[in-house]
Amino acid sequence: MPPEAAVSVHEVEQVRPPSDPPPPPPPAVPRYVAPLVTCAGPGTEHVFRSMAGETECPDCQQAAAWARRAERRAADLGVDLADDAAAAVEAGRDPDGRRGRLAATAAGAPGAS
Repeated sequence: MPPEAAVSVHEVEQVRPPSDPPPPPPPAVPRYVAPLVTCAGPGTEHVFRSMAGETECPDCQQAAAWARRAERRAADLGVDLADDAAAAVEAGRDPDGRRGRLAATAAGAPGAS
C-alpha cells in the first residue's frame, strides 16, 4: 500500500466539513398513569393504582397473605386463633391498626396517638 493512501481517522475527521447539528430528539411520550381503583379489602374505603387488574391494594394483599399464613400455622400447631382475634377486637385493637389510627388522628378523635 502506498504511503499516500494511508489516511488516519483523525485526518479524515479534520478534512470532513462540519455537519449540521443533530436533530432534536422526538418529544417524550408521557408515562402511563393507572387509574385509581377502590380497594375491595377490609377497613375503611381507600383507593390505589391498579397496574395489572388487582382488586386489593398491596397493603390489603399483604395482610391477607399474613392471615392465611397464620391460619395455616395455627392449624399445624392445633391452636384456635378465633379466640385471640375476638379478644383483640373487644380490647379495641383494630387488626388494620395503622389505617384506623390514621383515620382517628385525621378526625381529631380523643385518645389517638
